Amino acid sequence: MARLKTNRQSRSRRVLGDPKHQFCLPLETPKRAIFTPRPKKSEKTYPRFFSVAVMVLNCVLLLILAFLLVKEVFYSPPQHTVVITTEPVIEKSSIRPAPVLPEDEFLQTALNQDEMYDNNMFVIESELQKPIALPVVVDDKMTSSVRADDWELSDEEIYSLYEEKGIVADNKTAAALKFENKGNPKIAIVIDDMGVSPKRTKDIAELAFPLTVSFLTYAQNLPSQIANSQASGQEIMAHLPMEPQVMQNYTSTMLLVKMSDEEILKNLKIMLDAIPQAKAVNNHMGSRFTEDKHRMDVVMDELAARGLNFLDSQTTPRSQGMNSAREHHVKTAMRDVFLDNLDDFDYITNQLHKVETIAREKGYAIAIGHPKAQTYAALKAWLPGIKEKGLELVPMSNLFASLPQQQ
Repeated sequence: MARLKTNRQSRSRRVLGDPKHQFCLPLETPKRAIFTPRPKKSEKTYPRFFSVAVMVLNCVLLLILAFLLVKEVFYSPPQHTVVITTEPVIEKSSIRPAPVLPEDEFLQTALNQDEMYDNNMFVIESELQKPIALPVVVDDKMTSSVRADDWELSDEEIYSLYEEKGIVADNKTAAALKFENKGNPKIAIVIDDMGVSPKRTKDIAELAFPLTVSFLTYAQNLPSQIANSQASGQEIMAHLPMEPQVMQNYTSTMLLVKMSDEEILKNLKIMLDAIPQAKAVNNHMGSRFTEDKHRMDVVMDELAARGLNFLDSQTTPRSQGMNSAREHHVKTAMRDVFLDNLDDFDYITNQLHKVETIAREKGYAIAIGHPKAQTYAALKAWLPGIKEKGLELVPMSNLFASLPQQQ
């Protein structure tokens, strides 16, 4: 018991005593130890708003996750259905060709000749207004707009600017008419579509013969090109765009059947004012417009007021041009032969021989050609010998003055 008590006293000394655990005798009264508590470690405190911010952020994340989950489960994008349609296959044996009458064949050929082929010319004409990336050097008289000669085009591409496509039958009605002519048979050669290609227009101007050249009213640099032709003794006409049966090659001043009389007159004046040197006009396309008697009357009123003559290009056998011209006392005529439906020297030469035959039969003949290389070559070879054949080359104004207007 005494030993146990001693152990308890010793343990109490160690607990309450100094940290060095000094040893005390069993009967010695220990000194009272002074208890010094250890300093507590400083605790970090965080502001209250930080806890609130963390809680709000957790809520936002939970809302985003919930939205994505709902969208994935309940929303599905609309399915696009692609419908592929195929045209029905028709056996060739089941298709019967429509009967072709002679007059229908002539009309279709005429339309192909003067209108469908004209599409390329207006497409290129619209492109001619656009500048090209490469620099184009022009002289003072030339505008900066790009023309066909600024491009490296083949002859076929250049000729696609002109109105003929396919073969147009010669005007047999005009060939059957005669008029009294005391002198040699007269021939007028009209070159349409002048001005589109300055290079080929210049070629025709080099032919120092009394040709009649018809300039498109929307061609560029008209004054200088017309001056070159006049210097060669050539007569000037205006080539007026008119509406075809199938709308193609639209220009802002084209004469359309849907126009009012005032609109027709406005466009007509713009075109005529562009070529004040013209002594006559002829239609460019116009298979639909020239069939409209009333609208041709509007045109003839203005031509009569200006003292201009009218050459009917005969793009349709139902043209009202000559009837309207007679009623308004406008001198008129119609073409007999197209020279260059084919761009071939021999073909064009044969057409010129046909012109000679028609001239001897009825006293005169009117041929229409275009500024093509082979046309230029054929005319250059044919023109010098025309007098030796007993024929006379005259401008259209000479024929207008000589032709009986009751034809």
